[in-house]
Formats: sequence, structure tokens, C-alpha cells
Amino acid sequence: MTGWYAARLLERLGSTADEVAASLKRLGVKGRRGSALTCPLAKYLNSRLPGTQPTKVSSVSFQVTGSQLYVPAGCSDFVRRFDIGRYPELDIDHKPLTFWGRIKNLLVTPLPMPSGAATHNRPARLNLTLKSKP
Repeated sequence: MTGWYAARLLERLGSTADEVAASLKRLGVKGRRGSALTCPLAKYLNSRLPGTQPTKVSSVSFQVTGSQLYVPAGCSDFVRRFDIGRYPELDIDHKPLTFWGRIKNLLVTPLPMPSGAATHNRPARLNLTLKSKP
């Protein structure tokens, strides 16, 4: 009975990955990428099925209280896309960079000055190049 009910819960989220993501966002469910136990779908099922063992969800199947069932197509696509970072608003660990956060992630390295550049009664010029962090 629990497996059948869990399958219906997943089907109600939507028939496409984008519909599933919108439903989870509306419900306020977030999770971690690459984790079968803490992805948004697993957290959603665990919140709707109290008293059951933690649910594991992959892009192909989900396991709840000993039953292994197939994930509906929309949910399967959602899991694959979520795991590669397609829905960052549903990722607990996602931290969007602000403009200043992006600037801090750049390394500023001075270029070597030509010899005698600062000896001509004028201020030395500082040459900088911006490089992304490796």
C-alpha cells in the first residue's frame, strides 16, 4: 500500500521535469544533489510518508519500506537534471554569487614592471590582469 501511495505522490508532482521542479519549489522542498536519501524527491516522500524507513530515490527507481518501484518519467528527468545543477533554487548547498562574490573569486596578479619605469618623475603605473581561480 505504501509503495502505491508513494508512486501516486510522485505522479502528482508533474509529468515533466520542469513541472516537478515547480511543484517542489511551491511546496518549499529542497535537497542535496547526488544524494539518494536527501534529494528533493526523497525529502518530499519522507515528509508525506511518516513512520516509514527513509526513502531512497534514483533517476530510475525509488525504494520505500522494502518496495522497489519505478520513478515516473517526469521525476526521472527531474533527478537527472537536478543532479547536474539545473534547478539550483532547490539545492540546499547552492549559494548564488553576488557581483562582489564573483570579484573576490578573481585573482589579481601584477605584471612585471619595465626596468626604470618609476624613475621618470612620474608615478609608477600598475599593470594588472584578472585571472579566474583554478
